[in-house]
Amino acid sequence: IAPQFSAHAESYGAFYVEANLPENQYDPNVGYFDLMMEPNMKQTISFDVINQGDQPMRASINFQNGTTTLNAEKSYIHEETPDVSMKHPMTTMAVLRTQEVIIPANQRSTIAIDVTAPSVAFDGVSVGGFSVTADTIEIQADTSKKAKGEIQIESRTTYLIALQIRMNETKVEKTLTILKVVQKLWIS
Repeated sequence: IAPQFSAHAESYGAFYVEANLPENQYDPNVGYFDLMMEPNMKQTISFDVINQGDQPMRASINFQNGTTTLNAEKSYIHEETPDVSMKHPMTTMAVLRTQEVIIPANQRSTIAIDVTAPSVAFDGVSVGGFSVTADTIEIQADTSKKAKGEIQIESRTTYLIALQIRMNETKVEKTLTILKVVQKLWIS
């Protein structure tokens, strides 16, 4: 006789995010921040989190430097210490004013970010990203009540908004520096 389990999965997907593009947006045809900045320039940018549902929701906002995955895809959700060769990590230029907000049903909340360009202009771009994950207040309360023999599956909807800063249009020579090589032996 196999043990009986019940599986339960919930997520809150009745929300979306929308960037409020500023005047110094380099490419106005994209839905993320692509800012042209000058040395020591300071500005506040923002995006809205819109709750389309009929329940209040709690949005968690995180900000990370841009990285690449093992498949060489851009990622804004992995927290990694920047390599020493990165002179201007995005997390040194942009600061979230809040990391969590409760949004009533059918309302929106504006998330503000303070951005300060470095004192010396750099070539190329520096990238980072904001991830917004939401739960209803009800779902969060239910996750603390796990019944014996019940499998709890967490399924979350997360939206990402990239932030890219450039200080000029100088093209950067593409180079690749191998930082480490890891070899694994698989025995089957």
